[in-house]
Amino acid sequence: MSAALYGLEGEYILFPLISFFAGVISALVGFGGGILMVILLSVFVPIKELIAVIGLVQMGSLLSRMYIYRQHADYAISTKYLVGAIPGTVIAMLLFDQINAATLSMVLGGFLLYSAWKPKGVPVGRSTLSLSFAGSTTAFIAFFVGAPGPAIASILGRFELQKLQFIGSMTVCMLGLNVMKLSAFYSIGFPMERWFMICMLMMLTGILGTVVGSKLMGKVSDDLIYKVVRVAMMFAAIHLFYKSFGLLWP
Repeated sequence: MSAALYGLEGEYILFPLISFFAGVISALVGFGGGILMVILLSVFVPIKELIAVIGLVQMGSLLSRMYIYRQHADYAISTKYLVGAIPGTVIAMLLFDQINAATLSMVLGGFLLYSAWKPKGVPVGRSTLSLSFAGSTTAFIAFFVGAPGPAIASILGRFELQKLQFIGSMTVCMLGLNVMKLSAFYSIGFPMERWFMICMLMMLTGILGTVVGSKLMGKVSDDLIYKVVRVAMMFAAIHLFYKSFGLLWP
């Protein structure tokens, strides 16, 4: 692969390192890796390809996390959520080409600001209808913002799951959602072959980060991680708003 990917020149060398730390954070708290990649890769990657790139990279981390936490997930809750995610993904796919890059940057910036200061949980019940509706809504949003972790965490936070149950259930939901999202992006023409090699390298470092993060479980303060990610989200949101204004008024 040429080093001059989209004119990034040597910067793409940083991408595997970004993926490694994303894997560490996700393994520690169950989510946050996608947001970290959104924050850092949005500086370099075209906004309309960013979500698919992140989804492709996250497959390795999600699969390895699924293997690690597979016995702890609440599959009843996860299945109800994913059933609703199907129509949400289809609707988002049909609308994606109608949204320009400036609008997408503003939506992503708003999402990051909300995620930084969101409430502890949203009022979602255990019924199939309510969970499936939540799945449809978050799947639609995730198609445009690429980091469904905070939204899913907010939903699962209502069920008082144990730490390992929470991470396992998060992983099932995010893996299923990611498979749907990548399939949709591929069907609408995402140039997967252009990004394949660097994404495979990032996938490998993401898996390594997941393994390292699982070994650090309980040794790093969750509260400290949340605070660092929250501040980073705020700065990323400001950057995306600035980028959207630049696209609207060059």
